[in-house]
Amino acid sequence: MARRGGHGSWKLGLLPPEAQEDLRQAWQDYVHRAGGAKTAAGAAVVGGMTSLAMFPRLPYVPATLVGVAGGAYAVQLPPGNSLGDSARQIGAGAAAFWDAV
Repeated sequence: MARRGGHGSWKLGLLPPEAQEDLRQAWQDYVHRAGGAKTAAGAAVVGGMTSLAMFPRLPYVPATLVGVAGGAYAVQLPPGNSLGDSARQIGAGAAAFWDAV
């Protein structure tokens, strides 16, 4: 959908503004539950790499996507859940390692 933006410019978007706001709020909730964007990204990357090692007979892309989805899900588990706490801890460690490099 094309609509007028600020300063007379046009903004293109696939979703109506209400849906864009809902997606933005869902993303912010996800990042908050995960303990930060870097932690969530770190858990997804580690999950993808782990699934590649665990499922060597699967094609690379599906194996990676399974792990990424697993890592992204695991960081959403509530505090106190051992899998969720481990995923957040590993994700934070991966993010710290990436920052150090």
